[in-house]
Amino acid sequence: HEEPDGTGYPFRLSAAEMPLEARILRVADIFQAMAQDRPYRKGLNAGEVTDFLDKLVAEHRLDGEIVATAKRCIDEAMHAARRQN
Repeated sequence: HEEPDGTGYPFRLSAAEMPLEARILRVADIFQAMAQDRPYRKGLNAGEVTDFLDKLVAEHRLDGEIVATAKRCIDEAMHAARRQN
């Protein structure tokens, strides 16, 4: 729940203070939540997921390099997300 601008919780870490692993998991968690079917909605398609991630990068809420890396393997990631339903 940490935000790169330091407004998150529980420790109010800035982007520079957040470990790389935490920033990677943040992108993965958001990706998974958007791509997977949920009881209350259908999972988003790859374009919708990447648009949402790009929006969060533009708002400085996600690491752009990590999102760019995730987008390079979007097809495999979408397949994995859907397989877990």
